[in-house]
Amino acid sequence: MNVQISLVVISYKMRREIPRTLFTLSPAMQREIDPTTYEVILVNNGPEDQLRKTDFDFPAMNLRVVQVQNPTVSPAPAVNMGIDLAKGELIGVMIDGARLASPGLLISASRAARLHPRPVIATLGFHLGREHQAQSVHHGYNQNVEDGLLDSVDWKSDGYRLFDIAVFAGSSSGGWFRPIGESNALFLTHEMWTELGGYDERFVSPGGGYVNQDTYKRACELPRVQLIALIGEGTFHQFHEGVASNAKVSPLRRFTKEYVRLRGTKYRRPDITPWYYGQVNRHLWPSLSQSVEDKSKMPTGKVNSQAGNVQVTRCANNKVWHRIAAHLRFGVNVVRRRFGRHTRTRGVMGHTASQNMIISVHLPRTAGTGFGKVLKTHFRTRLLRDYSDLPINTPQTERNRAALQASLRNAESEFPDVECIHGHFLPIKYLLLVHKRQVKFVTWMRNPVDRVLSNYYYWKKTYGPRSAPLLRRVVEEDWPLERFCLGPEVRNLYWQMLWGFPLDYFDFIGITEFYDDDLAYFGQHYLGANTKVKRLNVGTNSAYQIDRSFRNEIEAFHDRDMDLYRKALEKRLTRRKT
Repeated sequence: MNVQISLVVISYKMRREIPRTLFTLSPAMQREIDPTTYEVILVNNGPEDQLRKTDFDFPAMNLRVVQVQNPTVSPAPAVNMGIDLAKGELIGVMIDGARLASPGLLISASRAARLHPRPVIATLGFHLGREHQAQSVHHGYNQNVEDGLLDSVDWKSDGYRLFDIAVFAGSSSGGWFRPIGESNALFLTHEMWTELGGYDERFVSPGGGYVNQDTYKRACELPRVQLIALIGEGTFHQFHEGVASNAKVSPLRRFTKEYVRLRGTKYRRPDITPWYYGQVNRHLWPSLSQSVEDKSKMPTGKVNSQAGNVQVTRCANNKVWHRIAAHLRFGVNVVRRRFGRHTRTRGVMGHTASQNMIISVHLPRTAGTGFGKVLKTHFRTRLLRDYSDLPINTPQTERNRAALQASLRNAESEFPDVECIHGHFLPIKYLLLVHKRQVKFVTWMRNPVDRVLSNYYYWKKTYGPRSAPLLRRVVEEDWPLERFCLGPEVRNLYWQMLWGFPLDYFDFIGITEFYDDDLAYFGQHYLGANTKVKRLNVGTNSAYQIDRSFRNEIEAFHDRDMDLYRKALEKRLTRRKT
């Protein structure tokens, strides 16, 4: 038997909860993983309730049940016992065995472990019920109520339905994209567990106090590690005789005192930038929407407690949104290092299976209108034009939030009879389509100085009473060229529109200054056809003569766009060499 993953599960007075937990970890629930490649080690840390393998009817499951001979109120020794017995190279720990696991937990952890030589793989925690159980226990929530809640959804046939009846646990109260305080399904390599020294057995408080938080923090602080957060997977806490989650009197003050004695300071969540790995399904939509919801009406940097579920507000200067986007990976099957994207077999659009799709991002004033005509000629009725978002005329926070929410909706859309989408939109809007289609992302770029100059004069020329709001402001307020080029409204427009979408995600970036050559390349390699050059609404560079000092000033002001443009030129040079 080739055991690759070992999962250590700790039990203490959980006769009701453990059978459900083991079911969710059995081949009947866990998807896409060979049952012979993983084992579950159930360590019983309670003397009053002896457990045996014969108590559980999971014949296809590689299950070992062991009893701690001298159990303690802290589970730390029991965890270390399980780690010592583990045969797998990747070892996970569920310190609280009263937690149900989502169906992709083990296969996602296995795949995520391949992304980095020293991975720290963490999952978010959830509580069954409509509020955190530390709150719901005061409102009548108990085991009988929970049994009825579980019976209300067919979770055994689809474990992802557990997301429909759960809320974020306190350790994960910030949602999918904020730092978590601990992980109740933490995976490290065997070597890393040895390096870490397992769980610190000096934590002797009932339930271990902050030993799980401490272990997670120390793992994140090991040298040269990469935290990988599993998107779309989690563990779901069942109501039981827990020391913290279901206690009517909080023990946190005692836990804090013990932690300060051992570590010399209060516990702080590790500040480490994660990679995100996983897949999205419709049962995650509410929690994902909550995670990216705009809290601009709430006090900056504070927390809001609503129905017992703590929600973190939007941070100052929009840093939360950048953190969400800069490391967003939940729509991509495989993460390759920091900005890798799952590459798919190159096909010729219109001449292969209809699964192929081109997503064409029209960055303003880069010859996108003419390029759209080329796409229209080729795809005809199979082209979908998407110009309804008006990204330049939408405030940044609202624009980013709308794109993420649209991305979640599009993840479940089939787009029948559509082989190409072209328009003004943030490309993250269609990122999750990679699960359903063979998607190619394409765009065009132009020297940012010439782009912004062209933008100004084009708007002056095309002004009308039904023009977009920003265009009307520019003309009606008679903005001089300097105000437009050095104003915040269109600063670093490329960077704004490519929010959450690294440049390496594009399969093709054409350069407007080399439009004829690059269009021919695109037609040959992506359309399988010769393309006629169509240029519309693109002025020549000579039409925008400005002095060198002003040009330098614009370049400095649009520094991020200049950097993206230089990288696009480098990608073009590499493409031409191959």
